[in-house]
Amino acid sequence: MTDTLKVALIGCGRIGGGYSGAMTQTASHASGYVRDPRVELVAACDSDEQARTRFAQQWGVARMFSDYEALFAGTALDIVSVCTWDDQHVGAVRAAVAAGIKAIVCEKPLAPTAAEASDLVQLCRESGVQLAVGYQRRWEPAHCAVRDFVAEGGLG
Repeated sequence: MTDTLKVALIGCGRIGGGYSGAMTQTASHASGYVRDPRVELVAACDSDEQARTRFAQQWGVARMFSDYEALFAGTALDIVSVCTWDDQHVGAVRAAVAAGIKAIVCEKPLAPTAAEASDLVQLCRESGVQLAVGYQRRWEPAHCAVRDFVAEGGLG
């Protein structure tokens, strides 16, 4: 068996892992990572101390940082999820590439402008970094119900 991939999250809020109740099991980056035996969620960072504390307790992550510079300096990683506010995506993706991360999953939008998004795509391509922009909820029960409703002719 191969070694597990080491994963970290940048942003410990709702998208990163802060949903409560039933949504916790289906709608966060952390929930996906902890359920996949190929990866190990080893660290996370967030500037909000309460978010870090809540995330660490909920997901059993011991290595918590207040910023991604400290995260990258102190942790060997393969994959990073960028789950911050939109205006912070560009800096986080650039820092992840500079840190030698192999794969980045960034929440939408990738960047505030099309030009910045294009620059990030080019940077990742030139650096051999796999980049994915994620905001798919196609398997979340409410979205499946809407899909089925439309497919069954519920809208006209």
